[in-house]
Amino acid sequence: MGEGARECARELLAYPGLDEIQIADKCRPCRDTIRTGMTQLTLSITEMCDLRCRYCIYGAGDNRMRNHSGRSMSLDIAIRAVDYFLDGATRRAAPVISFYGGEPLCRLGLVKDIIGHALQRRGSMQPVFTIATNGVLL
Repeated sequence: MGEGARECARELLAYPGLDEIQIADKCRPCRDTIRTGMTQLTLSITEMCDLRCRYCIYGAGDNRMRNHSGRSMSLDIAIRAVDYFLDGATRRAAPVISFYGGEPLCRLGLVKDIIGHALQRRGSMQPVFTIATNGVLL
C-alpha cells in the first residue's frame, strides 16, 4: 500500500459512520483525485434480473459472488451520486453515466428518474448515458 493510500486509510478511520460520498470529502488524497476531473459514474441500479446466465456474477453458475435479490439503489442515493459526480466531472470531455445491475431495465422508472435529474443538473455539460443490459426488456 502506497503512502497516499495509508494516509487515506488513516483519515477514513477517523470518520466512522460516514457514507461513501462523505468519506470521499473527508479523505484528502481521495478528494484530490476526485476533484481533478471525473469522467464516468457507474451506478449499480439493482441486483434483480430476468435471466440466469451462467457467466454472470448474478447467474446460476456463480453463486460465490452474488445472488439475485430484490435489492436496488434508492433514488436518493442515485441523485446524491449524480450530483457529486457532475460537480467533480471534468469539463474536457462529456461526462458518462452508466447503468449496471443485475438488469437495470428491471428498474426502468429509476433509470428514467436518474437521467431526468442528470439532464436538469448538467449545466453546460452534455452527459452521455450507457446501460449494460441483456436486451430482453427493450
